Amino acid sequence: MPDPGKLRHQLEVQVRSNEQDEYGAAVDTWPDVEQTIWARTEPLTGRELLQAQTIVAEATVRITCRWFDGLTAAKRFRRKEDPERVYEILHVSLPDEIRAFYEVLCKEAV
Repeated sequence: MPDPGKLRHQLEVQVRSNEQDEYGAAVDTWPDVEQTIWARTEPLTGRELLQAQTIVAEATVRITCRWFDGLTAAKRFRRKEDPERVYEILHVSLPDEIRAFYEVLCKEAV
């Protein structure tokens, strides 16, 4: 079980919303903050790749937080103190299967 004192980053849990633009095309937006949680973020790996003739950097991050109902890969985290840092959820796991803590594997575009 993780040390609760290491949960020192405030993250906002956002829910995806599908809207239409002025041309009727579907657009994903993230308008709502469902809740704010305390979490630990640990960078695992990083890489740079060439995409559409620009260099894109991304990092894989493990986020540990207390269990709360409804966390799925359809949501994302945004750092409260630095809203430009957004974590796309790739996988959600309950390490002890007792609903105490989540370990969430995320991707961050840097």
